Amino acid sequence: MDYCEALEYISSAGDLGIRPGLDNINRLMSAMGEPQKGLNAIHIAGTNGKGSVGAFIAQGLMNKGYSVGRYFSPSVFDIRETVTYNNIPISKEEFASAVTAVRNAALSSNTYPTSFEIETAAAFYHLKSKGCDYTVIETGMGGRSDATNTVEKILAVITPIALDHTAFLGDTIEDIAYEKAGIIKGTAISAPQSPAVAEVLKRSGDIIFAGKAENVTYEYDKTIFDYKEHKGIEIPLLGVEQAENAALASEVIERLAGFSSDDLKGTVWHCRFERLKQEPCVFADGAHNPHGAEALAKNIKLYGGNKKTAFVTGVLKDKDHEKMAEITGPLAQKVYTVTPESPRALSADILRDTYSRYTSAEKADSIEEALKKAMEYEMVVIFGTFTIMKDAYKYLRG
Repeated sequence: MDYCEALEYISSAGDLGIRPGLDNINRLMSAMGEPQKGLNAIHIAGTNGKGSVGAFIAQGLMNKGYSVGRYFSPSVFDIRETVTYNNIPISKEEFASAVTAVRNAALSSNTYPTSFEIETAAAFYHLKSKGCDYTVIETGMGGRSDATNTVEKILAVITPIALDHTAFLGDTIEDIAYEKAGIIKGTAISAPQSPAVAEVLKRSGDIIFAGKAENVTYEYDKTIFDYKEHKGIEIPLLGVEQAENAALASEVIERLAGFSSDDLKGTVWHCRFERLKQEPCVFADGAHNPHGAEALAKNIKLYGGNKKTAFVTGVLKDKDHEKMAEITGPLAQKVYTVTPESPRALSADILRDTYSRYTSAEKADSIEEALKKAMEYEMVVIFGTFTIMKDAYKYLRG
């Protein structure tokens, strides 16, 4: 297959939807020669912050001279960005080769993988070929039954756990914690958790809980904080949650290679309260559930001050958009809603009606239309599903 054919193959498997469970991926891995073994994987699960923590860990280990592979989802701009080696995305040729290997294995084993299973298997195949010192692997959803949970790991990492994906993971925080904890095989390092979540994690293995970041300074181009004996740790990522994500990452790096205050410099992670424009002040954030919306609300208050603010947002219909609107709606003078390009998209009309309970809301037919109108305000916040971010970047940065 060439690159376009590989994309078509993945897309054609989308009709299988989400299918939790390891039987399929285990058959596929066996037919491919078990590429998931020997990856020295740092496996990350949690509700929010997985990508940021993974970015910090990968950059920190690279700054120490290690070669680091990474697999995460979803992508923002291009599917190839989800598989990287030393922060360099997989090439089109490498991607096509890896997906071809997956297709051939699926045919020989009479396996019908989902899109996510294809992407995961291809990532493992490619990263194994690179001979990484470490690989940082992020779960897609949950943990216990997630396709990534076939990977042999040297360490499990748990980011903050909250209610999300309840249709698949359970209705209570304890149920969801149980599913996330399914990646733990021995030792795990966890962010601080609620007592209920912490109790579930403790029953799953040897858990080290990270501490809190201290003396945090929030600037418009960086965040500075202290953690334990390390003073003046500087990170380029913004937002109230990023110091805590970095603190968790520092615990992981300390255990693997020893941590120093400069290890996290150079970390790049798009659309996590990322400032895209100064005048007006425009931020993009991947908040797509109530837990993420709570962090976003804190950031809007912290960085926005008394600025007149407009939102541009679009979400998927399996998210609790009503709770998200309740949390964020009162913070904006205007909300422009859009329908994401996804079969799971929530209609912009429904989202507009929901936000109208809290502030003035208007449906837009495109991101471009929404942003043109929003630019009249002092601060603009683009948030929701990552599928709307690509168009926002294109409009703002060309």
